Amino acid sequence: MKRIKFLNVALMLMVLASSMVFVGCSEDEEGFNYPMNTLYGTWEGTGIYMESNNKWIDPSNWMYSEFQFSITFYEGGKYYGKGYFGTGSGTYKAKGNTITTYVDGEVYLRYDIISLTANKAELIMYNNDREDYIKLRVTKKSSVSSELPSNEPKEEVELRLDYTFSESGDMTRATGSEVYNAFYDKYIKTKDLTPKSYTLEFIPKGESNSVIKINGNWDDKDCVRLPEGEYTVIGTSYPLEEYAKIGIKELPSDTVYISFNETVNIVNDMTTLTLNAKYDSFLLLFDRKNTSKIELNETSKQLSFDESCYWLFAKETSWTNWDNGFSFTHYLGAKIFRNNGVEFDVEFGRLSLTKGKYYYFNDMTNSFDIPMMESGN
Repeated sequence: MKRIKFLNVALMLMVLASSMVFVGCSEDEEGFNYPMNTLYGTWEGTGIYMESNNKWIDPSNWMYSEFQFSITFYEGGKYYGKGYFGTGSGTYKAKGNTITTYVDGEVYLRYDIISLTANKAELIMYNNDREDYIKLRVTKKSSVSSELPSNEPKEEVELRLDYTFSESGDMTRATGSEVYNAFYDKYIKTKDLTPKSYTLEFIPKGESNSVIKINGNWDDKDCVRLPEGEYTVIGTSYPLEEYAKIGIKELPSDTVYISFNETVNIVNDMTTLTLNAKYDSFLLLFDRKNTSKIELNETSKQLSFDESCYWLFAKETSWTNWDNGFSFTHYLGAKIFRNNGVEFDVEFGRLSLTKGKYYYFNDMTNSFDIPMMESGN
């Protein structure tokens, strides 16, 4: 069983496992070179100095979000750290220009203060011997009470990921409902035509930064480890087509596009997290009578079919791609080949088709064939 890691490896320091329960020494207010009230609060990382290129990076910027971290110093000598350098609670001492944190009575990390004001600080973070160190900039985001929150630290829960469709009626029920019902039961409900890959992001309640971002495959039965609590889960599960490998994404497919956006509550007795999937595409169904094949106009991709119909899932009726600096707009269309050798094109690019709905083209009523005009004589 593949396990998806909760924390990254630190830049230069060994990072302990996430969500640890720490115990140790208490704060020593005597001899600290700054007012203790200045220290109390939650400090979020706004800078990490990269020695390799003499450059500061900002973890609060989305480009470096994987490096986000924070540390909260409480009155009474307790602290709580979260993010890139470890997640868990512990204790600290503040003396001179140095803040020392402890895990199980042993020194965890030290912070030498270069500068400290009411809401900004620049620090040097290192372990016991200071052979490896990192320069940090932090900004105070909030003041705190004298004690850790009662629900910290939270127990981690290992969950297997799965998904289901909340209901079969998300797509419209109009002409061709019998065809669609059979199609749904045979291909979608059974997950035969649902995508294998997914991208998910778990965001804890009240926060904008994700705890974990994962890419995986449903067939791998991936597991994820998360602390107990309430999360917003957002993400997508899209088919991987051959043309996606050359940089063109989200083109029409014979597999449904689905998305996720919901709130979940993770508790310690859970073993599986089943997400509710929503359609992120519309479905075109074509009656198969008198038709030998149907091709997409842009790619000549042949539509899949069974004994009753051809089908196609799409997110948009038009899309744009770039080639040598120029943009090209493409419109969804298909070429229909009759059994008698007649060929004709149908275009959907200027139609208003809605995600989560199906559209059935019934050849018996000529609904995807334009009849010839009558003579005006």
